[in-house]
Amino acid sequence: MNSLRRFKAVFQKRLGLIIALFVTVQAICLCCVSVVSANNVHAAENAASPAEQDVADLTERLGEKITCAGISRSSWLYELMRAEYGEVEADRSDSTAVFEEAKQKGIISYYTSDQVIRPLTRRFVASTLVKACGYEERGAGMFSDVSVQESYLNTAAYYGYFLPDMNNRIYPDAHITADEFAGLKRELECRRTLKDKRALSFGDSIMYGSGNNGEGIGEMLAEKYGMTCTDYAIPGATMGVYGKRGHIPDEIRQAIAEHKTADVIFLNGGTNDMLYTKLGKIADGYEVKEISEKDYSGGFEKCMWLIKDRWGDVPVIYIRAHNMALGKEEKERQFGERALELAEKWDAVAVDLYSDSSMNTENPWICSQYTCQISEKNTKCDSIHPTALGYAKFYMPPASEALMEIFGREQRLFGKQVKE
Repeated sequence: MNSLRRFKAVFQKRLGLIIALFVTVQAICLCCVSVVSANNVHAAENAASPAEQDVADLTERLGEKITCAGISRSSWLYELMRAEYGEVEADRSDSTAVFEEAKQKGIISYYTSDQVIRPLTRRFVASTLVKACGYEERGAGMFSDVSVQESYLNTAAYYGYFLPDMNNRIYPDAHITADEFAGLKRELECRRTLKDKRALSFGDSIMYGSGNNGEGIGEMLAEKYGMTCTDYAIPGATMGVYGKRGHIPDEIRQAIAEHKTADVIFLNGGTNDMLYTKLGKIADGYEVKEISEKDYSGGFEKCMWLIKDRWGDVPVIYIRAHNMALGKEEKERQFGERALELAEKWDAVAVDLYSDSSMNTENPWICSQYTCQISEKNTKCDSIHPTALGYAKFYMPPASEALMEIFGREQRLFGKQVKE
């Protein structure tokens, strides 16, 4: 009996504690609810009603659509004609007049009132761009969402417009976004600024374009922006003398003998040197007329001396090649860094694909996508020679930026708003 009484007493005591705790928690919760409710009432007084919020959400969604649709086809045609022909007679705000002028200039074959108000797509940009700029038909590979009849899309990709994604698609029906339109306007401004400039290019197989049917970066840039380019590059050429291999200083001597003129000069070299010549040393000064051309450094300095002696202050753009799967990383860095030192010494603009681009062909996927096959029988890619897409994706953008830094200093196009 005593045990039963003690059990009841303990049970009643603990039950009382549980009930007290429960009541306390309830009280605290009620206080919190009151505070939250009060805050909600205060917030509700300043918030939109459900109907107003629905309208705001709809407006935001429509705004996004309007922004996309606001990049009209006539806006693109106006910018395209302004870049290519200098002046546009039609009023920018008169879409029909802009279309009519584009038709007269042969940029479009015909148009309807419905086409005038359609949003701008990649397909429309590519077709009008190729016609206005007079680009020759080019092949940049077969894309899974482009038909054979749409060769202008392939041509546009060849020059770096609308490059394919990892699924080999370029989405020709995609609407042009605001960022894309800004990028296209920058490209048009490049063409307007660089048109009719004269370029010379010297170097090895990467400058020559061995992975792109003999069309290298200098020639591709020239064609894209309406320049002219005479390419003297020789596959296998070295800065230093090595046997019967092409010698880059001799390429420059040939251009001098042919009395070539230039507004800009492209130069590369070093990939073959790190296999066949010694690095050498940097000369103390600039009087290097009699310097030895047997090593890489001496050959590089002789190139710059010849250029300065013949063409004076004509700007030189040195293009350091991408990171290659050659198994000689230390030498690759050593020769590349020496090139940057010499470019700085001789006041050349350096475009550093090795350090500043993601074209690292030690990555098998990058290698297979953007460098050429070793041979028709061997489908393995060589990691060295860029294809058209390799040039378009990795080489052309920084080289274009260097050109505009030289010739378009007032516009400061890349990364900044274009001045009208």
